[in-house]
Amino acid sequence: MPADLSRYLGVYARRIRVVNAPFGYFSPNTAVTVLSAELLRVLELSTRLQPGVFSPLISTLDWQPDPWEVAQYTFPAFTLFLNSTIRNIKFGIYPKVHSHIASLRFVLTQLPALKTLQVSDKSRSFTNSEDTALIHQCRYLTSSSWEYLENLTIISLPESAVPYLSSLRNLTTVCLEEPLTPPLDLSSSQGGEPALDGFKSLRKVEMNSAPADIIGLLQRLPPKNNIQELSLSTYGLGDDTPLEYTRRTQVLINTIHFHLNPDALRNLYVHDGSEEAIQDPPLDMGIRALDISPLLKFHKLTSLTLFFDDSVWITPAQVRAVPTAWPNIEYLSLENNSPNHHSLIDHTHLLEIAYKCSSLKDLHLPFDASRITGEQVPVPILSQDGAGVGLPKLRTLGVGHSPIKSPSCVIYFLLSHFPELRTLVYWPDCPPTVTLNASRWEVVEQAIEGRGRANAA
Repeated sequence: MPADLSRYLGVYARRIRVVNAPFGYFSPNTAVTVLSAELLRVLELSTRLQPGVFSPLISTLDWQPDPWEVAQYTFPAFTLFLNSTIRNIKFGIYPKVHSHIASLRFVLTQLPALKTLQVSDKSRSFTNSEDTALIHQCRYLTSSSWEYLENLTIISLPESAVPYLSSLRNLTTVCLEEPLTPPLDLSSSQGGEPALDGFKSLRKVEMNSAPADIIGLLQRLPPKNNIQELSLSTYGLGDDTPLEYTRRTQVLINTIHFHLNPDALRNLYVHDGSEEAIQDPPLDMGIRALDISPLLKFHKLTSLTLFFDDSVWITPAQVRAVPTAWPNIEYLSLENNSPNHHSLIDHTHLLEIAYKCSSLKDLHLPFDASRITGEQVPVPILSQDGAGVGLPKLRTLGVGHSPIKSPSCVIYFLLSHFPELRTLVYWPDCPPTVTLNASRWEVVEQAIEGRGRANAA
């Protein structure tokens, strides 16, 4: 055995607690050191293929070889670091490679005290794969009792695995790319069967999938769940007609209403749209107002993000309900990605939220700023006796593609009502096209940030 290797094994190996393998997708202009296949083979033979010899007391292993040219020879070397002492593991696999699935199963049988499991798809093609049999290789989830498992991030979750996960008593966080849980009943949003009596410790759920799969998993939650943070991302308008999109998004909102516990939920994030602005809207868009009133029952919310495709409208009545429904809200974002959106609310509704939500620090709400004239805007009355309060504590304001006519009037308006405002966020145009509307907001942004720098100095 080489002297350096012998010294490492005798002196340093037992000190290692975290192994983060230096794998990553790299460009020709980026220098990345990757161990050669020959060297890895020499290390394996020199240690007689002894599992975990390089880190006998390891607690965290991050092994995500990428790209495939690197993964095909480095992936098996994880056994040099594998030990039953591991509590957290991140594993990047190519699901169509059966040896990767088999290795994953083997690994998980060797980790009885695992607390965090993250399995990612490095091929980036597993979703929508015709080889559906691989999806059901998620039987690895039942390869252990998972008595201590707290955090789970996986590629897909077959419907058959949901009851098993619901029984894990310490599971607090679940992140899913493709739940693969068909809705029990899409017509009512409530589901056609009783919810699972499980997920006792679940506090955080993240899902990135098709709307139907997201709805399906939510319908399987027990009515008195303790989920405090729910994050949902789906595909936006896609191939749906605008009317179909509005209908199924409404079903998603209604499903949240029926299956989340208002006494537990604190943070809600729903991103049902693409990041690219829709440049060519239909000639007749109509007014498609989503009813967000089902979410008003979640009175303990401190953070709410609703992002939708195209022109989905927030109405004045919905705005007026915000302060009473969400008295503790700190972060509120109600946006869409359409540059052709014409808001039904104006600056008076903005003030109503800002003044009446005393904890609000970040507000992202497109509104019609073209009606701001520079005259003093009266403060909303907060009680029947006309008692007033201090100025809002807003520090960040997002305006999206809000229409604006006079930057100077808007600057005066914002500085008068929001003395702590430091950041203005608007949706810029994509070069080389820059509209007059975006240029006006750029002037406002520079004034706000300039005032912030002056105050900091």
